[in-house]
Amino acid sequence: MKYFSDAIAADSNYAAAYSGRADSYALLTTFGYFAPNALMPKAKIDALRGVALDSMNAEAHTSLGFIYNLYDWDYPKAYAEYSRAVQIDPRYSTAQLFFAWYYMTVGKPDQAVAQARQGLAIDPFSLILNSRLGLMLYLGGHVQQGIEQERRTLELDPNYGIAYSGLARAQYAAGDCPAALDAARHASERVGPWEGAVLGFMAARCGDRPLAERELNTQLDKVTAHEYVPADLIAKLYAGLGDKEHAVEWLERAYADRIWAMTILGIDPMYDNLRSEPRFQQLMRKMRHE
Repeated sequence: MKYFSDAIAADSNYAAAYSGRADSYALLTTFGYFAPNALMPKAKIDALRGVALDSMNAEAHTSLGFIYNLYDWDYPKAYAEYSRAVQIDPRYSTAQLFFAWYYMTVGKPDQAVAQARQGLAIDPFSLILNSRLGLMLYLGGHVQQGIEQERRTLELDPNYGIAYSGLARAQYAAGDCPAALDAARHASERVGPWEGAVLGFMAARCGDRPLAERELNTQLDKVTAHEYVPADLIAKLYAGLGDKEHAVEWLERAYADRIWAMTILGIDPMYDNLRSEPRFQQLMRKMRHE
């Protein structure tokens, strides 16, 4: 963010710098370090400025699409921006990745997987593209393929925590609790707060309830101390522990906070035990998943 800001100070008409700073703001929220309402409006201002300065800049269109998609929840506008980005520069792999996420948010996982594969064809050694393909396969119901893809990612980098997180989810879905819990431990050691729920969820479901309760209490203590904790993280912990009322309550907070993970509420298996709850169904309707 500092370097992009320095570039803007040196040249206020440099579209790519506005796009880069927009992505910096946006990713700090999606990775769970700051509340979306704190930074996403700033990201949107920068992304709009980037597009206004250079309408042929694929990065700026991608930045704007990301915000429309995962913060404004304006799916038609997101589609328009991503489409424009890949039309301008078909080899910009980040646009392919975020376009794939768009398809997940509108309930088209097969198209998401196809789009992610296009990105991988451009950048086959991208860790985030490899791992996110694995997660999309899992979310789309192709659990074994998701496991295999996350393992391929870990062959590229055995310390890539995001891949361990995706692997844990897929292995749990495949019924392999010991492997899921082991992968979740690796993820917890390597990733930031946005994946903090995975270990607690897996512990709750795989027979280590005390560990799950410790993880939950750790996050609630942070909230009490006025540290930012993504509300969906706590919702997942409550869901894992079977406390449906509190899980839905924290999802309602996540909705109010406009946390990006709400966009895949309809297909995230970690919430399967909440789907019969009327308040959860109301959230689904608000997110236009029903």
